[in-house]
Amino acid sequence: MEKPRISLVLVLLFLVPMACAQTASVDDDHDGMADALEAALLEQFRPSFMISKDECDVLPAEIASGEAVPRVLARNGRIYGQATPHAEGGVELHYFHLWSRDCGRHGHPRDVEHVSALIARQKDGSWQAQYWYAAAHEQTVCERSMFANAAELRALHKGPAVWISAGKHASYFSAELCNGGCGGDSCRAARSAPVLPVINLGEPRAPLSGAVWTNSSSSVWPLAAKMSSDFDQSVMAQLQTIPAAGPVRISSSTPGMQRTIAVSNTTFGSLELAQGQTDNGLETAKRKTRNALQRSYRAVKAWMSRNFDSH
Repeated sequence: MEKPRISLVLVLLFLVPMACAQTASVDDDHDGMADALEAALLEQFRPSFMISKDECDVLPAEIASGEAVPRVLARNGRIYGQATPHAEGGVELHYFHLWSRDCGRHGHPRDVEHVSALIARQKDGSWQAQYWYAAAHEQTVCERSMFANAAELRALHKGPAVWISAGKHASYFSAELCNGGCGGDSCRAARSAPVLPVINLGEPRAPLSGAVWTNSSSSVWPLAAKMSSDFDQSVMAQLQTIPAAGPVRISSSTPGMQRTIAVSNTTFGSLELAQGQTDNGLETAKRKTRNALQRSYRAVKAWMSRNFDSH
């Protein structure tokens, strides 16, 4: 009876390492990078997200798995990730904070925002971030998206703190920077979002974790478009020429245009306040007029009753 037991032990000793090796090499999103390594890197470099107390949509949303159209399960602070080999070497990491709605000015259902990093493997086998990117009002005249050297953010081996503007959900590397968006952003009294495991989205044509909703049409939300590289050749060429001192903008939007819109936002806000005060004044006047008419009606009715009902 001893020989079969010994044989079974030998078989297990052979099969277990083989199974572990197979698991470590699984690449279900077909990007040439093991899914286990992607998950480890996404956790290592996960940013700390700071949410304003004025946030009207509570927290980033968790989306139902396995459904073609995104459906919010909970607003619990869930973050989604993507890890992709970069064309010039290294790995590009994306961190998506998804929202049930943009509840700022000109709001809309479903909001997709993100932060990304370019990381590289070191000689000792460890991984180190080179650059970080925070998306803020991408591809609009109010764009305030910024790139930063990882060393300046003290985010070489971990993720940086990222402030999220209330309602509009633009991403910033500091609370002080969170006054962009043509003057419409605020990160007042921000606090840390809950830390939940990052869910790996995989790639657009090979989603992981049941995230088939990544391929929803752009009319639903622009997630698939935002899964492309933030560090293309043009950006890399500019990043290599800038001084490594604080976040920098690489944007086509002009400061003059943004200042004009910021003034317009202030004016619009004042008009909204004035409209609200006018509406309140009209409502008060209407209520007082209605009450006065009711009192007059009751007085006239009582007088007529006294003078005509007895005849």
